[in-house]
Amino acid sequence: MRVEARHGSGSRYLVAVCLLVTAAAIFLNASLRDGHDWDGDFALYIMQAQNIAEGHEYTDTNFIPDPRNAIDPALYPPGLPWLLAPLYRIYGLDVNHLKEVGIVGLLGFLLVFAYAARDFVEDRLAFAVTALFAIHPYLVCLKDTIYSEFPFMLFTYAALLLTDRLVQSRADAARVPLAVPALGALLAMCFLTRTVAVVLFPSVLLAGAYGYRRLVNPVSLAVLVGIVIVGAARIWFPSDSGTYVGYFDQLSLASLLSALTSYAWALSVLLQDQVLHLEVLEWLAVAGFALLAAVGFAGRVRRSLSVYEIFAAAYVALLLIFPVHLEPERYSVPIWPLLVLYGLLGAADVGRWLWGAGGQCYSPLAMAIMLAVPCIDIDAKMTYGPIAYSVTAPASAELFTYIKEQLPTDAVVLTRKPTIVGLFAGRKSSIWPDRFDEQDFWQYAHKVHARYVVQDIGNVESPAYFKSDPQLDAFIEQHAAAFQLVFHNGWFNMYRIELPAQ
Repeated sequence: MRVEARHGSGSRYLVAVCLLVTAAAIFLNASLRDGHDWDGDFALYIMQAQNIAEGHEYTDTNFIPDPRNAIDPALYPPGLPWLLAPLYRIYGLDVNHLKEVGIVGLLGFLLVFAYAARDFVEDRLAFAVTALFAIHPYLVCLKDTIYSEFPFMLFTYAALLLTDRLVQSRADAARVPLAVPALGALLAMCFLTRTVAVVLFPSVLLAGAYGYRRLVNPVSLAVLVGIVIVGAARIWFPSDSGTYVGYFDQLSLASLLSALTSYAWALSVLLQDQVLHLEVLEWLAVAGFALLAAVGFAGRVRRSLSVYEIFAAAYVALLLIFPVHLEPERYSVPIWPLLVLYGLLGAADVGRWLWGAGGQCYSPLAMAIMLAVPCIDIDAKMTYGPIAYSVTAPASAELFTYIKEQLPTDAVVLTRKPTIVGLFAGRKSSIWPDRFDEQDFWQYAHKVHARYVVQDIGNVESPAYFKSDPQLDAFIEQHAAAFQLVFHNGWFNMYRIELPAQ
C-alpha cells in the first residue's frame, strides 16, 4: 500500500512550480557563459547532428577512434543529435544557441520532478527539492556544456513518473491507449540519449509485473514498444555500444573500491560541502547523507516498493561495477534527485525515532535547509563571464583557421581532442595510443595516415581538460628531427611529422 504524503491544493502547487521554472529559465539564460570548454564529448554530438541537419551519412564524422585510447565511442546514440539538429540547421555551429537543448531539458526535468517528488514528501519539501536542483551550482555550471545529462534526466523521470502512475492505477491498456506508446517512446529516448538507460528497461518491466501481478500488462507492452523503437533507430542511426562494453574488461575488486571512493566524492559535489574546508567534515557529511538515504530507501521498499526504488538500485549497481570513473559527478547526477528524496525520508524516520512527531516534521526541513545554504552561498560567488579556455577563444580559432586554410583536405591530425579538431577544423582527427612506446606511435601514425600533431601547451592554471600530455611532450623532444613546427601560439604547437619508413 502506497503511503501518501500530505498535499495542499494541486492548482496552487502548479502555479508555484510554473513560477519557479520561469524564474529558473530567466536565471539560466541570463547566466549563460559565452563559449564552450575543450572537453570533447560535445563535438561528436554536434558532428552527428550536423550530418542529420545537412542530410549527410550519419556515420561520416571527422573522428577516427583509437581502440587503444578509447576516449570516446565511434558514434554516440542519436537521441541528443536529434535534438541538436534543428538548432544546428537554424544557427549552424553556434555553441551558445546549441546549449539551449540542455537548458530546455533541465527545465522540463524540473517540471516532471516537481510532481514525482510529491509521491515521496509533502508539497513544501517537494517544491524545496525542486528549487534546490534549479539553483544547484553543479547543474548551473553544467548548463554551459552541450551534454546529454539534462535531456536524459527529463526522459528518465518522465518515464518513471508515467510508469508509477500506470502501476498505481492498474488500468488496462484499453483504458490508457496513449500511455503505452508514450511510455515506450520515453523509454526509447532514454536509451537513445544515454546508453546507461539499459537498466531502465528491466526496472520498468519488473515494476509493472510487481504492480499488476502479471507479466503482460500496459507497462510490459510499453517496454516492448520502446525496444522496437530502439531497434528501428539503430538500423538508420547506428551507435557504438561496444566501447562501453569493452570497458568491463577492466572490472576488478580494485575498480569496485575505486568506484566507492569516486562516487563518495561525487556525493560531496551534490552536497556542495567543500565550503566546510575540512576534509574530515566533508567525509562525515557524505557518510551521514548516505546513511540517511539508505534509511529512507529501505523505508520506501518496506512501505511501498515502486519503480523508483528498482531503478535507483539498478542504476547505482551499474555505476559501481562500471570500471571507468573519470567523471563520477556526471555519471551520478541523474540519480541525485532520488538520493535527496530518500535522504529526506531517512531524516524523517530518524527524527521520529529520536524526537517523535516533531522530529519527523522538522528533521527533513532542516536537512533541506542544510542542502540549500551551501548552494546559495556558492551561486552568489560564481562569475558568469566567458569561458576562459574555450573552443571559441582567439587562440583556438587561430589553430582551427590554420588547419582549414593550410592543411590538405585529406590531412589527418593527431591531437588530444580529436572530436573538437574534427568539428571546428574540418579535418580527420585521432588521438595517439595510450601509454605508447616509440613503435606504437609510429605504427599508429602510419595506420591512420597522420602527418600532423597538435600539442597542447598547458600550465598550472589550465583546467584538467586542457593539460598538456607529458608523454607526448617527452616524445616530441626525444624525436625533434621528425617534428617540424608549423604553427604556434600561446595554447598550441602544431607539427608536421616525418614518418620513418616501415
